[in-house]
Amino acid sequence: MKLPSPTDWYFNTPLYEDLNLTDLESDKLNYYLSPLQANSLSMDVYCVQCKNQSIFKTLDVSSTSRSPENFSQTRILTTTLTCARDSSHKIYFLFLYHVLYDPLQKKLIKIGQNPSIADLKKYSIEQYKKVLGEEKYREFSRAIGLFSHGVGIGSFVYLRRIFEDLIEESYHKAKANLCLDEIEYRKKRMDEKIQALNQHLPNFLVENRKIYSVLSKGIHQLSEKDCLEHFLTLQASIEIILEEKLADLNKQKKEVAVAEKLAQLHQKLQEQDKQNDS
Repeated sequence: MKLPSPTDWYFNTPLYEDLNLTDLESDKLNYYLSPLQANSLSMDVYCVQCKNQSIFKTLDVSSTSRSPENFSQTRILTTTLTCARDSSHKIYFLFLYHVLYDPLQKKLIKIGQNPSIADLKKYSIEQYKKVLGEEKYREFSRAIGLFSHGVGIGSFVYLRRIFEDLIEESYHKAKANLCLDEIEYRKKRMDEKIQALNQHLPNFLVENRKIYSVLSKGIHQLSEKDCLEHFLTLQASIEIILEEKLADLNKQKKEVAVAEKLAQLHQKLQEQDKQNDS
C-alpha cells in the first residue's frame, strides 16, 4: 500500500478522510501511530501567525491508549506541531485510530485540525485576488474551505463557477473584436465558447479545457470521496490559469510604468537639448 507523505497526510487530507491501514505491517503502522516515530517529523508549511513559511516539528504526541504500540485497540491520537520561528505558534491535529469488529480491519481518520487546511492555504491564494476580484476570491477560498471539511461536490461547484467566470470575463473584454453574434455565442457549449475565445484566454485553459467537463462530471456523477480525491488537481489547474493571468497583469503594469519613465526621460533630454542650443 502506498502511504501518503507526512505533509500530504497532515496538510492535504480533509477532515473525516480515512486511511485504510489494514494491510500495513507493524513497522509501517508505527509511521503513523507511534509517538517515537511521529516525534521525528519535520515539515515546511505556512505559519498563519508568522505569516510566512516555517519549519514545523512535532512537539507532542499523545494517545488515549495506555499501550501505544498495541494496534488492536481503538484510540484517539493528538499531535501538536510547533513553529521553529516561534514555539508559541502551534498546529493541532486529532486522529481516530479505529479498529473495526474484525481486529484486522484498521482505519486512521483525521477528525480535527486547527488551524484548518483553509486557514493554512489562504496565504497562497491571496495573490489571485488581483485577477479574481473580491467576490470570486471569496468563492475560491470557500472551495478550499469546503474541501478541508470533507465536502467534495460543493467544492467542485465553486471551482466550476470560477472557471465559468473566467470565460465570461474574457468574452466581455473581447466581444467587440469577435465576429460572433452574442445570441449565437450563448447557444454554444463551453468547449465551443473556449474555442471561439482561444486567442483571448490563458494558454493552459485552452489546452486543458477538459477541466470544465471534469468539474461538471464531479458535480453530477462522482461521489463525495471521488471529488475530494481529485480536488487538489483541479485546484492546481485553476491556480495555473490564474498565475498566467496574474503574470499578464503584472507585465501590463510594468509596461505602463516603464513607458511613463521613458516618456519623462525623453522629455527631460529634449529640454536639455533646447537649453544647450540656446
